[in-house]
Amino acid sequence: MELDKISVIVPVYNVSRYLDKCVSSLLNQKYQNTEIILVDDGSTDASGDMCDRYAKQDERIKVLHKQNAGLGFARNSGLKVASGKYVVFIDSDDYVEDSMLSALFDAAQMYNADTVIGGFSTVVDNDIILSKTKLNNEEFKDKEIMQSLMPRLIGSAPNKKDSIRMSVWNVLYSMDIIMSNGISFPSEREMISEDIIFDLKYYQYSRKTVLIDSCHYCYRITDGSLTTKYRPERFELSKKLHKELIRQIEIIGLDPNTRDRASRYFFILLRMCIRQEEVKVSGKNLTEAVKSIKSICGDRYVKKVIAEYPVDLLNTKQKVFISLIKGKHAVFLYLMINFMKRK
Repeated sequence: MELDKISVIVPVYNVSRYLDKCVSSLLNQKYQNTEIILVDDGSTDASGDMCDRYAKQDERIKVLHKQNAGLGFARNSGLKVASGKYVVFIDSDDYVEDSMLSALFDAAQMYNADTVIGGFSTVVDNDIILSKTKLNNEEFKDKEIMQSLMPRLIGSAPNKKDSIRMSVWNVLYSMDIIMSNGISFPSEREMISEDIIFDLKYYQYSRKTVLIDSCHYCYRITDGSLTTKYRPERFELSKKLHKELIRQIEIIGLDPNTRDRASRYFFILLRMCIRQEEVKVSGKNLTEAVKSIKSICGDRYVKKVIAEYPVDLLNTKQKVFISLIKGKHAVFLYLMINFMKRK
């Protein structure tokens, strides 16, 4: 009996340095009934030509060339031509171990699940593993998905660390759920995390989602990663995302306490906003960087979120961070965030 097809969608933009590793890892999967959709998002380096070359070498590879519009819209383009029962998203500067697809698929079959979430390894150049994010084996079905899983995907509770990173690139999704409900990605240029919006739409319709303890996805941190490069609009987009999460929590009907989880995630985004003000990243001098951090601290929306949050339930380090924001201690925040970054 032929196994169900898995569509693997890979947005590609100026990653010629890493693309061979990524595509090779997909072609060498133990699970072979795949189609690999490479979406060249208007690359200006050799990436587009490399995609065409791969397609000539293996009939499982399809290539789409499109005008640059960002990661989310590239994934949407891939979804329009995908023909698999399941879909997996891979970022083109990452790669996967040869058992990744089989581990996800086997779990879907074993538990009769429509969705499977795996863990991942964080790597740097030379494929050195910095850390592994491993999940416990868990099942969520029907109402449990909205009551127990979706809140954890949004963020941790104030008094514990129980979040599950909401990323689309370590998940086996049902194509039927996506297509039947018209689910698509927003642009990361409009929403700082396109993954979390996609997932909030998707998991409402999942009948059974399972977590597995595998770490076959290798997430590469590079200097050009969207999470590490300076984005002057990051703070405004972070506020916009938090507002959207609160709106979705109400629309979907999640437990009202999930608002605190969304706010704790917002505090993580604030740390990223402050961290990117480091002079080596932002290109600003120290005076300008401190001024930008002070502006973040004095923002009316930030003050509102903190005022409504149960800060007393946080651990000491997190309480200090919030206290520094409330006191507009921009210099100490600069030193604290960048010291923690180097640890």
